Amino acid sequence: MQLEQMATGERLRAIYQDLLQTIADFIRRHRITESEYRAALEFMAEMARSPYEIPLWFDIFFGRLVDDITHEEYNRLGGTSSAILGPYYLEGAPERPRPYRLGRQDEPGEVLFVRGRVSDAASGAPLAGALLDVWQAAANGLYDHQDPDQPPFNMRGKFRTDEEGRYEFRTVIPNNYTIPHDGPTGRFLTVLGRHYWRPKHIHFKVTHQGYLPLVTQLYIGHDDPYLESDVANAVKPELVVDPVRHDDRREMEALGVERPFYTVDFDIRLVPAPA
Repeated sequence: MQLEQMATGERLRAIYQDLLQTIADFIRRHRITESEYRAALEFMAEMARSPYEIPLWFDIFFGRLVDDITHEEYNRLGGTSSAILGPYYLEGAPERPRPYRLGRQDEPGEVLFVRGRVSDAASGAPLAGALLDVWQAAANGLYDHQDPDQPPFNMRGKFRTDEEGRYEFRTVIPNNYTIPHDGPTGRFLTVLGRHYWRPKHIHFKVTHQGYLPLVTQLYIGHDDPYLESDVANAVKPELVVDPVRHDDRREMEALGVERPFYTVDFDIRLVPAPA
């Protein structure tokens, strides 16, 4: 949707005017020269030639701030903390059959069971039939559309909560990965002395009729080396969980797992939509 369709005339005019004034003040403050100005224009033109660079640059540097502003009221009302959508969400992921799982039958990686309960943030009542749209990188750190060895919609799927609002799905522990850094955004980060890595995470988009939708991320392990320096600055402490290792043979047999596995619990609270 275009900005002109989202903002009223007065708000849009104020945004445009403030943007222009901010850039003009920046130029004056740093005494930008003609050659620097032309270099900046070429940098922006290079970004515009790619369908990904401009969204990537803005998500990396401003996505977290916009997310925080957008969901101030949501968080005040006790909903689960939100997180940025990120660039790798795809519409049309299939609704998986029970027992729920992401990935192939022989998906490489350490087996992880994610489970929890979806409830009303105000009353605590369970929300049966809530839809969880989940996606993540595989154990090699690649999403399905980045890896020719993965089938379409691998490590993506939709699940519904049961009558008690509970859900559980099988997946594998995702790996760290770098954002694309062979273009302007990567060079920009290099000048700033920053790395390109994201911590291990799983994306959630949770919906239920009568409730505000939630987009969030679950971060796997407090020992992840990139939690404190996530290139997207998207980590929130309350969204970090430590996986629990299980190596009991009876537990493995009960779940149809042939090797030790891990579990994490992640309860989700949705905020009722305004009447």
